[in-house]
Amino acid sequence: MSRCAGVLYNLKRHRFIGWPLLRWLRLVTLAIGIYLVLARVSVWLAATAFALLALSLLLELLLERASYVEFAPSQVPLPRPARMFPEEKVGLRATGHFGVEGKWKTFVDLEAYFRTFNSREHAIMAWVPPSRYMAIGRWPRDELGLWYIFFTHDQILEITPGIVGFSGSRGHGLRIRYVEPAEGKKKSAESTVFLSFSTEQDREKVWADLLWDGVVHLPDEADR
Repeated sequence: MSRCAGVLYNLKRHRFIGWPLLRWLRLVTLAIGIYLVLARVSVWLAATAFALLALSLLLELLLERASYVEFAPSQVPLPRPARMFPEEKVGLRATGHFGVEGKWKTFVDLEAYFRTFNSREHAIMAWVPPSRYMAIGRWPRDELGLWYIFFTHDQILEITPGIVGFSGSRGHGLRIRYVEPAEGKKKSAESTVFLSFSTEQDREKVWADLLWDGVVHLPDEADR
């Protein structure tokens, strides 16, 4: 299913003459189905075309609800809370609701890195690179560049370890449910970000940092 999610996501995000490839594919499928009915070529072939169209709509609905990723929770011991310092960062892949300059978009499996500032605000900084799909599809130019997710400990609702899968790849993951604050015209809302790491050590380092602010520290320990 994760490979199917990868194909559908790329068809939806890459465009040709202003339209997503997925829309073009559906339009062609619909046209073929209508032609087969009007020309009385084959009722069964027409029914197959319409069934494929309906299936693509259903899959899109289901996969959007799951953020196009497969997540399997796992029983992993909590790491010992440990602070990350501002100069440290951990590479990962991220899926979630990103923002930049008042714009908000949901992206899947972006190359990113995690860091925490002196203020203890956590940041996921991701990069949308230029890309092509099926030779004719291109990623929209206005979405290229850096996108961000910011949150603090007080906004976190739940952290769940597990395995994150997308388009055939799997990684050691964290699912973080948090509350996005209101900003501009965007209302406060619950959101989820999936982080996928290449090693368990990287996951544990980020997870330990996320737990740090929930622990009572001695003043000299927290401020050193």
